[in-house]
Amino acid sequence: MDYPADWGTPGADRVNALGLPFKAVPAGSEGALITEIRAATEKKSPLLITFWQPHWAMSAYDMQWVALPEGEPACYDDASWGPNPNATSDCDFLPARIFKAGWPGIRDKWPAAHEILVNYSLSTEAQQPMMGAVDVDGENVEAVVSAWMSANEGSWKPVVEAATQ
Repeated sequence: MDYPADWGTPGADRVNALGLPFKAVPAGSEGALITEIRAATEKKSPLLITFWQPHWAMSAYDMQWVALPEGEPACYDDASWGPNPNATSDCDFLPARIFKAGWPGIRDKWPAAHEILVNYSLSTEAQQPMMGAVDVDGENVEAVVSAWMSANEGSWKPVVEAATQ
């Protein structure tokens, strides 16, 4: 199952480029993708799906990533780069980066906050269950974050303490 048709065809592109014996079917929506994942999980049937993270579904269902050749720009521009010398897109997505952004004056006005922003990171594995608690279970964001912080002081407290000393 591929992304919804209006999101492009990355699943179909990979299936075709890698010569896999599957036909990528576009989902109608993100909700349709989740419905397929839930149904396959309940039936214990295999499902090959194009998906992303962080997403709450990755922590709610037993899903495994398919090992693909690492995504590099050449994979999308040069057919000779990947395992299929006659096709592009025979690799994984290009690695994505998430950038932290803040007001340029934060370093001078609130140096401790600046240090925390620079030095703290929250893993995908930590984010996904919290996303599910808010997006699926309808829990309050502040309550979810507070519960996580109480249960994970060892993750964030050293960063805060180092920034405030």
